[in-house]
Amino acid sequence: MKGSVAIVGAGPGDPGLLTEKGKALLERADVIVYDRLVHPLLLEHTKEEATRIYSGKIPRGHATRQSTIQVMLTRYAREGLFVVRLKGGDPGVFAHLGEEAEALRTAGISYEVVPGLTAGLAGASYAGVPATYRSLSTSVAFVTGHARKEMPLSEVVLPRADTLIFYMGMHYLPFWMGRLASEGWSNETPVVVVQWGTTPKQQTASGTITTIVSEVEAKSITNPALVIVGETARFHADLHWYENLPLQGTSVLWAGGDVTGREKTTGMLTRLGAHVFSYPGDVFTFNRERLGAPLPAYRRVHFEDACSVGFFLQHWKDEGHDVRRLPAYVTGADVDTEEALKAHGLSPEGGGEPELTVGACPKDEDTYWQIVERKSSRVKDDVFSRLVADDWINTVLFTVPDQVHAFSQKLDDALAVWCSDKTVVCVGLETRRLLQEYGVRVDRHADEAGMEDLPALLISVRSVVAAQ
Repeated sequence: MKGSVAIVGAGPGDPGLLTEKGKALLERADVIVYDRLVHPLLLEHTKEEATRIYSGKIPRGHATRQSTIQVMLTRYAREGLFVVRLKGGDPGVFAHLGEEAEALRTAGISYEVVPGLTAGLAGASYAGVPATYRSLSTSVAFVTGHARKEMPLSEVVLPRADTLIFYMGMHYLPFWMGRLASEGWSNETPVVVVQWGTTPKQQTASGTITTIVSEVEAKSITNPALVIVGETARFHADLHWYENLPLQGTSVLWAGGDVTGREKTTGMLTRLGAHVFSYPGDVFTFNRERLGAPLPAYRRVHFEDACSVGFFLQHWKDEGHDVRRLPAYVTGADVDTEEALKAHGLSPEGGGEPELTVGACPKDEDTYWQIVERKSSRVKDDVFSRLVADDWINTVLFTVPDQVHAFSQKLDDALAVWCSDKTVVCVGLETRRLLQEYGVRVDRHADEAGMEDLPALLISVRSVVAAQ
């Protein structure tokens, strides 16, 4: 039985700009073949057992051949697998959609195409440049900044449009500015260059056709970058909203797995401009172990970790037990567990020895239920590897001591070395003490801080870094 392929646009870089359809297909995929410009955080939408294949192409460096990618797509589909070809931006804009679709059609493989927000428009918007504007620009054109060997750049026809957006144009930027001047564009025409648009790495330079090359050199801007030429580029000076966000440029690794309030706080940080990745992480498989008595018979239940609370209550619901017969007395082993109980409407209180203890770790006790089996997440490991390889992470956040131990184990006890070139932020005296024992330099700490305080803490760090 043949599989199929979905060629999906990943959007311009900001993980939040992936389409809902693209996300749904990623969640279903057996194999994902993704490009260098795909933000690694998008891989968090993939399932644990999926195969994730990096096919990144580095300008003037090592690259996976386009023909090799097409053979891969065909081979996996012929094995009966559902393949997502994940491409930065929109697959139809300078992204080899035609070649890949033609190869699949020739091979008799079923495929679909899911458009994505193209980097040209998104990068301009995040730099405060409208592609069109009444009375200034009524047309926009995308231009490739390099060409195949068989077609010299001098033979590339520049389209007639009020706004030009060059992709892959950094290497030949002086040539293109010269071409524009020779074809009648005013030397004073505004130009904006946007590197890594819509991501924490976004950096911009502005100037004119005459000055932009020196402005780019002064800021050391290289590929991947867009070159936006036209009168609307003047708006960049006043409308560059993204780089004004208080946490723009902050790419955070929040050490440790799920804790109460993490998802809400991550959303707050994201809205302020940060990208946040939680690591390491675990996968939980429900354990339907037979208990000594029916579940509602246990009136005093102790929970050893926060994750077990949700699984317990979900199982209670799935088994059709009356919610009015929930345990009369519940206790939690730590603050996070007690917060999880409260979040589900259960008030932690003592009252005698527990009749049942619930947790995620194996124990040989008659009154203990290992409600889930825990193992390290392959998805988290793959995303972490890609984030590290592409140098995305610049800030590390520790909010409880256990996170220090867990992350250090993942790094084979090389925590201090790994953190040496990053900004390290922590909460709690014990957390700070542990980091210092591991030899980690702490840049900013708070003796106490709730989840709602973390955005302000990171903003204070960002302000110091920006001022240096």
